[in-house]
Amino acid sequence: MKSTLWDLKLNLNTQENDYISITYFQSVTNYKQMKKMTRQEIEKVTNEFLIEELEIAPDDLIPESKLRDDLGIDSLDFIDIVVIVERNFGFKIKPEEMIEVTTLGLFYDYIEINVNK
Repeated sequence: MKSTLWDLKLNLNTQENDYISITYFQSVTNYKQMKKMTRQEIEKVTNEFLIEELEIAPDDLIPESKLRDDLGIDSLDFIDIVVIVERNFGFKIKPEEMIEVTTLGLFYDYIEINVNK
């Protein structure tokens, strides 16, 4: 269910513009949630937000890196990660499931399992 910007502008000229806008954005969100992602795509997106949002050095982003000890991710960073993961991957992190996620590689695994459910 793909729509273009032209379709959106055309539809906004109708009397039902609020409904159409909401439907369009829900369709985009549902598409993102339905799309299967490869491990490589997951790692790329994850690394980009860790570098940009948490200012982690790219050289530190190896699967064996410990999230707390090596990457310095603390509880405040985790709150940001929850929001970023939901925005980028379309699912909510469950804190109880993250207890065993101690390395970046395990974090990639967690995302891969949940995004491709």
